[in-house]
Amino acid sequence: MELQKTAPAYMPSHLIQHIPHLIHFMKGEEADAHEFLIAVINKMSKTTKTLFQSWMTSEVKCSTCGGTITRSDTMQDISLQIKKAMNLTVEDSLQDFFKPETLESDNTHQCEKCDKKVSATEPLSVTQALTILMIHLERLILGQKILTHTAVDTNLDLGPHMTQGHAKPQTTQLVGLISHHGPLNGSGHYTAVTKKEETWTLFDDNSATTIFTRRVLQAQAYNNDDCFYYQTWRNNVVIALELSRVVY
Repeated sequence: MELQKTAPAYMPSHLIQHIPHLIHFMKGEEADAHEFLIAVINKMSKTTKTLFQSWMTSEVKCSTCGGTITRSDTMQDISLQIKKAMNLTVEDSLQDFFKPETLESDNTHQCEKCDKKVSATEPLSVTQALTILMIHLERLILGQKILTHTAVDTNLDLGPHMTQGHAKPQTTQLVGLISHHGPLNGSGHYTAVTKKEETWTLFDDNSATTIFTRRVLQAQAYNNDDCFYYQTWRNNVVIALELSRVVY
């Protein structure tokens, strides 16, 4: 049985006033919830921000001499491009994201040891496990929203994508979704779904409805924009739950 409760809708106007340099917002205009969420996270204390941050490592390996160049950059989320003609799960798209890229043709690698442009491979990996993993599903291609079915996994394992020699995280659990409903031509509507303990709640403006897991996975398959996962051995999940409610 689904239970519905109503309460005054949260208006983030006061919060937005403190982050004008991070997000362009005009009262009454629609804006991107993912952009807003990243702006909020960046405005938090250093300790809080670390819950969402990790390091992504790329290792370019020359196919001629085998020499490698390693680069590391901070990451707050993983953006997955949704493909128009393929019905993939989030885990499938994650596998595709971490698949080693081949650098060749017009994208060859300048190897210092070989002193010439050569073909190379460039795999990506996560150096440090995140406490809260945010996955952004990119559904916009040339101004068109891609409504391809994308099944959301309730559990996700980042272990296979960790940098070799670094600790493997335990399985992460889905705790929140932010979804955009409607087209992208200046209209649409955001909702959020969060999990606390074993209860899922759908937040839709001033309505909060307790829903079943199967409805979460079925209803969000065509609209989800952001998925939140947290490590099962962590307790720092309340921030993801609260932030996913701040949508407009």
